[in-house]
Amino acid sequence: MSLFKQRIGLFVLPLLFVFLSCSTQTGDPYIRLPECDEVQDVSPIFPDEVTLRTMTQSYCQYYEFELINGRIYSKARGSKDWELFLKTGLPRVGKDSPSMVREIAADADSLYAFDDQGYLYYCYLAKTAPEKPFKWHRRYGFPKDRQFQQTEEALRKRAWSMGARRVEVLYHEDIYGNPHHWGTMGIETFYFLGEDGRTIRFSDSGLPQDLSHSIQVPEQGRFICENISASASTLFVIGNKGSMYTRLIDFDTMGCDRMFFQYTYDKLD
Repeated sequence: MSLFKQRIGLFVLPLLFVFLSCSTQTGDPYIRLPECDEVQDVSPIFPDEVTLRTMTQSYCQYYEFELINGRIYSKARGSKDWELFLKTGLPRVGKDSPSMVREIAADADSLYAFDDQGYLYYCYLAKTAPEKPFKWHRRYGFPKDRQFQQTEEALRKRAWSMGARRVEVLYHEDIYGNPHHWGTMGIETFYFLGEDGRTIRFSDSGLPQDLSHSIQVPEQGRFICENISASASTLFVIGNKGSMYTRLIDFDTMGCDRMFFQYTYDKLD
């Protein structure tokens, strides 16, 4: 091989590696997210108001959403006029758009959607959000900035939900009454309830895309959750006999983020 070809190879191969490592969809292309069952459609089609959040119907501070035949419909809070969200009802990033959406969740100023292959898309709905509003995004997570895809375990979930903590929740108090400010950007966390009802895994935009972080359910892990819902960073769970628990918890508040916060088991004023 000539010296010129060797040098070309040394130049092209690293570029090829960077290109492949930065590819957006790096998960399993053969994963198929099943269509949600009818139990998710607790409200009639195009209701005057969405009052319960499910994987096909949701609401946030500004809008209400409904998933019909794989497309997202929306209306402003207080309005009765439903229309396809952003004209098509489908996420679109550049020229790429999935064929359908299977699941949605909304809170505060954020809308999250999973397509039929379990890939995540998200859209902000207010100027105070971290990125440009009414524009779909798909790169998510850290340290590798790529698109999140539901794992095989997540596909067998009982439920999932998303909560966004922004300026509307300026601060919260821990069990000792110490105030914790919301920061400068806030945080969005989504939570997956496993098929056993005892496993809750979560992720946010600053975590890996593998759902490797978990939260213990109530009663020292003995409680079986039938469903979950989230708002801001507060997680709600309910059992089959109607027992309900709430907990303010995300990656920061549970004491895992040593990059920005210092923690101690000692009570401090």
